[in-house]
Amino acid sequence: MIKRALPTGLFLKYSGLLATFWLVSIVTISIFAFSSKPTFDSSIMSLLPHSQQIPLVQQATEQSSSRFSKRVLLLVSGDDQKQLLEAVEQTAKLAQDIVYIDNVQYQVDANALDNFEEEMFGYRFVTLDKDLQTRLAQNDTSALVQESVSNVLSPVGVRADLVSDPFGFFIKLGLRQTSDLNIQVEHSYLKVTGADKPTYMLLLNLNDSPFSLDVQDTIMRFLSSLDETLSKGNIELSISGMIVHAAAGARQAKNEISTIGIGSLLGVLVLLLFVFRRVKPLLLVFVPLSVGILNAISGALLIFGELHLITIAFGAGLVGVSIDYSLHYLCERQQSSNSNTLKRIVSGLSLGLFSSVMAYSVQLFAPFPGIQQMAVFSIIGLVSSWLSVVLILPMFTRKDSLSELPLAEVLSRYTNFLPRVAGNAKLTFFLGACACIGVVTILMGKSVSDIRLLQTSPPELMAQEKHIQTLLGSTNNTQFLLFTGHSIQDVLRKEEAILPAISAKVENGDLPKFQSLSQHVPSIDTQKAQFSLVNALYDQQLSTFYGMLGIDQAFSNKAYNALKAQASNFIRPEQWANLAISDGWRDLLVSTKEASSASMLRFTQPLNEEQVTMIQRIVSTQNDILYVDQVKDISDLMAEYAAQVSRLIIFAYLLLSGVLLLRYKAAFVSIALPTFMATIIALAAVTFIAGGINMFHLLASILVLGIGLDMGIFMHESDHEGHTWLAVSLSSLTSLLAFGLLALSATPVLYHFGITVLIGLTLVWLITALMRPSKSEGEQHLHINPPKASTKLFKEHEL
Repeated sequence: MIKRALPTGLFLKYSGLLATFWLVSIVTISIFAFSSKPTFDSSIMSLLPHSQQIPLVQQATEQSSSRFSKRVLLLVSGDDQKQLLEAVEQTAKLAQDIVYIDNVQYQVDANALDNFEEEMFGYRFVTLDKDLQTRLAQNDTSALVQESVSNVLSPVGVRADLVSDPFGFFIKLGLRQTSDLNIQVEHSYLKVTGADKPTYMLLLNLNDSPFSLDVQDTIMRFLSSLDETLSKGNIELSISGMIVHAAAGARQAKNEISTIGIGSLLGVLVLLLFVFRRVKPLLLVFVPLSVGILNAISGALLIFGELHLITIAFGAGLVGVSIDYSLHYLCERQQSSNSNTLKRIVSGLSLGLFSSVMAYSVQLFAPFPGIQQMAVFSIIGLVSSWLSVVLILPMFTRKDSLSELPLAEVLSRYTNFLPRVAGNAKLTFFLGACACIGVVTILMGKSVSDIRLLQTSPPELMAQEKHIQTLLGSTNNTQFLLFTGHSIQDVLRKEEAILPAISAKVENGDLPKFQSLSQHVPSIDTQKAQFSLVNALYDQQLSTFYGMLGIDQAFSNKAYNALKAQASNFIRPEQWANLAISDGWRDLLVSTKEASSASMLRFTQPLNEEQVTMIQRIVSTQNDILYVDQVKDISDLMAEYAAQVSRLIIFAYLLLSGVLLLRYKAAFVSIALPTFMATIIALAAVTFIAGGINMFHLLASILVLGIGLDMGIFMHESDHEGHTWLAVSLSSLTSLLAFGLLALSATPVLYHFGITVLIGLTLVWLITALMRPSKSEGEQHLHINPPKASTKLFKEHEL
């Protein structure tokens, strides 16, 4: 068969100049990329789609997440109380010296009560609790007066100011300022109640992102050293915090980069040494590969500003793709002169690059930032490797002599033992049946879009997290109600209208406890109503109160004056958010902007489906109240985007099919069918393995498409010659070494990529072998004879 190669005369004429320009470009790009210290991201959440939620929901979600992300919670437990408190003090002292720790909370400040009084004493008449409001509204004041008298006369009670606050409203306000955690203050330290042995809590507040590798390294080294020191004194340390999980994910990604990258390189090294039996081809293979990876890292840093560790781990798979071009060049160079090698393969190389780049380009439309970064990384790497093959390798192989590759003949000989589809009705039926069953399996399978696909924390960390949450009686729940309105006062009124119904369910045990803004800052309308109730109490019972105490009635005037002085002293959310007392609940205030105000009601425990239905039924009576479940929302978003990716994949297959059909006409079937069938069967297989298909299986099928079509194109372009079969087999094996090793990853994203590519590429190679030309027309190509100069020259002139 005579083929027309792509025009390369002009390209070859200026190859030296182009190669020089390419080398200068590589150096320039690298200098710009690494001129400042590269930053790397380890947050799995950054792989997620950009939120399409309304701005207030997004803001509430970010506030809720940031509340926990920069906190590290430590629990120290031991049998010796004195030793334990000394350990708490020493831990706090060491932590304060860490540059990334802003402050440490481990005890109640001696001045805390004075600070609280300074901030909240002026609002004692307008921040009454629910029980007190009810009693005043029902005019149940006699018992209240008696309680106040008993408090004054009690030798151990906390006495109220008989002029400024005779009924002790400020004392009652202070008693409500308790944590939702199972914590009590003991000798000013924060002690966990209900623990099997004495346990104290310390809270470290970070001043930088927990996903910063520098922060992780510093904090985790400190915690590791602390754990080792405390364990020597039989003190147990339990740690909870986003940074612990982020560091575990980063450490896992680093380990897998080493495992996958080094494992792939070692495998490729052994394989190439076995095939070529010389060191030089081995070195030449890694020139384009090294350039590809260097440029991929540099380009991604320049475009995105930072690089995700999973991108690098996934980029290790670039070894198996970009090395294809080098292998095809070197295998052809063993059969052709230096001046003709590029002419013979440039068409196949170009179409192979085109198909791979098109396959990867589809991922650019995936709404996942991490997937887009992987796509850019891969495209830059592939193009750079391709350019290095066509520009640099010819310079280093000018004086190489022709030589036989014995393994090519051996591989061809053993491949001939495999049956052929052509003329084999049973094999044709079997493959067709497998494809049909695969299609049915995929259609009947379910889409798996749970966000927990991104979970990377090891089981022991999750167990420790659960243990700490159980001790403290709280979880980092992602379910909340978002109240919105035209003003923050409008929002607070909506909260107050809903809270009685929710509180009733909480008291009955139907719903878990909750935290809301209006519990801390009532609306102005409610504050006015509370002040009126207090004023009525003064009118009815103040004289009685002083009489029971035997105090001069002149105190009444002073008390009335103190009350009137606070008549217009109302606290607003904007003020409250700037007070120290709001720490721990400040994130409940989402926005105070006109026409876009919002607050959050957060549940302390996860809600089940029945409870969610109950909540939705309650809030349905009010407008502008949204139920938000971050985990469910992101999972739903992933499901929606999985459908989009499915359509992108179909588009990619159709686009590449159209291009190949135009060029190869009827031969398109033998080129594309192995890849299409392998993809279907691979997706059916992972449906059984993973219980369904997720987005990462779909994205991996794009890789199978790009790599598989390369194989079909190269085989057809060379008329199924034996050395080309060796080259595509080596390419498949190196790709399996690269992507197949991802199947060993403990990172779910990489695992799902790896298992799909492992199955898909194995099937592509096998089906391509089964669909090779019939013996009569293909035997001459798959059987290799030692190259003869006259034969080679004839073949070269055919071009």
